[in-house]
Amino acid sequence: GDSAIRYFEYTPEAPYIHFLSTYSSSDPQRGIGTMPKRGLNISTCEIARYGEIVFFLLI
Repeated sequence: GDSAIRYFEYTPEAPYIHFLSTYSSSDPQRGIGTMPKRGLNISTCEIARYGEIVFFLLI
């Protein structure tokens, strides 16, 4: 997996996609999950939300 997640913003005017920032970690990303539509903040025009799936072990 990639160890960087890049954030972009969509706007209705050209150019439509704008780079916002990058999150880098020391470990590669192993999984990502999407938020259901009912969990999005549509008042801020949020159209998608992703979360990193973190694996941990409790002993």
